[in-house]
Amino acid sequence: MGFPRFLIQYPFRILLGILIPPFVVGVLFLLSPRAYQSTLQYTWDMNSVDYEVFRARFYGKANLNMIQSGLQKSGQEEAAQKLKTWTQKQFIQAFPMQVTPSYIDYQNKQNLRLSFERSWAENIEKLENLSAKIITLNITGASPEKCQQLTQMIQANIQNALPLFIARDSLNEQLTALNNGLVTSELEMHQLEKNLLLFQSLKKELANLSPEKMDQEVALHFNEKGAAFLTLPMRRESVAQSLADVEANLQQKQEFWQVELARKAQIQRLLDFIDQSTPESFTVDNYFRFLESQMENAPLELKSFLLAHHYYVENQVQKHTPLVEDFFVEPMAKGTVFMTALTFMVSFSLTLAVCGLVFFIRQFLTRGDGPIPS
Repeated sequence: MGFPRFLIQYPFRILLGILIPPFVVGVLFLLSPRAYQSTLQYTWDMNSVDYEVFRARFYGKANLNMIQSGLQKSGQEEAAQKLKTWTQKQFIQAFPMQVTPSYIDYQNKQNLRLSFERSWAENIEKLENLSAKIITLNITGASPEKCQQLTQMIQANIQNALPLFIARDSLNEQLTALNNGLVTSELEMHQLEKNLLLFQSLKKELANLSPEKMDQEVALHFNEKGAAFLTLPMRRESVAQSLADVEANLQQKQEFWQVELARKAQIQRLLDFIDQSTPESFTVDNYFRFLESQMENAPLELKSFLLAHHYYVENQVQKHTPLVEDFFVEPMAKGTVFMTALTFMVSFSLTLAVCGLVFFIRQFLTRGDGPIPS
């Protein structure tokens, strides 16, 4: 008995084996709830390093806590509890991000815009300087209402939390540079204080010299600033002038030191406010109110610093405003036809394979002994 004849013997069983799996898959997909998606787009001129920094901020644990708090405030307690168990990988998969044009994949050598007229080093430099213009963030929800709420919350998060993260990084960089400057100023003031003691001592010694006991034309050896010899009155005048210069320079350094210390303390207050803010109060508006309260009684130097920082944060907020603030919530395709067709192909192949296996086993068992009963 040939294999085709064997298939004809059991048409009903074979058809059931082929059709039942795709039928079940199709029904399950039809009955499953449809997901909805919205899209936020931002216009930034970012190279690959800036983009990775932005991703690290957005997908970081601190920002995940902000989003979780926003979900709780909007009444989506179930989603907020689910977010507690998420890893960073799950967070990235839930809110995928794309850039346009896409960055160069150096490992796979895709989309390499090379020219044989340039050297390899020039080509690499050109590729590294490529930047993305548009960042697209896709947000998915189980219903139109949940998707809209989630999108509004993510939009507010990007516009409120991320500028404050950037402001904190900027303040930390300024604090590091300020500390380095204070170390340099401390060393300079220490040297000036040594010079001050030296000139004070020299002035005292010169004052103790009696002109009556000395000829006015007696020359004193003075090996400074190109002068080889000076008379006693000229020497006293020179030391007095040098002493006045050192005192003025030291006073200027001490005033600068005090201003820098005040700026350091102000930066620390701003950092403490950001770090101690709860997820509910971690907003740009609250931060601006704190800046305004700090500017009320601040001296002119600190007021200028605070005002410049205020403008910097405002610029970051504007930068993190989406290209189009209004967004559409659209249903996502379930892929019912594709999955049903794929399941049909798999079940068809597996059914034929099983039939072939059964056929050859039967042939092996009935060899020389006549057919076995069916």
